[in-house]
Amino acid sequence: MKLLKIILPFLLFTLLSNTTFSTVSHKEKESKEISYSAQKLGIKPKNLTNAYKEVGKVSNGVKKQAIERASKFRGNWGKGNLNESIERLVGKNPNISTTPSGKIIYKGDNGVQVVHDYHGKYFRVENTSLVGKRRYLDLDGNVPNNKVLPDGRIVGSSKSEYEAATHFSME
Repeated sequence: MKLLKIILPFLLFTLLSNTTFSTVSHKEKESKEISYSAQKLGIKPKNLTNAYKEVGKVSNGVKKQAIERASKFRGNWGKGNLNESIERLVGKNPNISTTPSGKIIYKGDNGVQVVHDYHGKYFRVENTSLVGKRRYLDLDGNVPNNKVLPDGRIVGSSKSEYEAATHFSME
């Protein structure tokens, strides 16, 4: 019993110390990722940090819906690098805003914006200067309205094909 009284406080101290250390490590890792992204995109780290804080405030129901929606369709999507896509299609120093549904919008002066679903871990590229339903682009900056069949004919893409070609899982 005396041995347990000696060991128990030591075990609790060790457990609590490791938990605190682990939390700090996660925050440090997130901070480094934000700094890297901000530097690559030519924006202030504070602006990106604020956006991440804002999307973190959405309700658990919204987070759950985003995760479920992404999980349902993710198998059809390609992969994309968020930072490279923003840099290439939106440009350096984008304007950053958030939506009530937990998305981060990176908007350029060229009418193109990247819509990043933070909780669903995917993104889309939208050309806001286009009118109509099909305003989302592929990673080359094109609207994937059509597809080429094996026999060389060009036909229109179905809605599901278009959706799959304009959603990108995070690399």
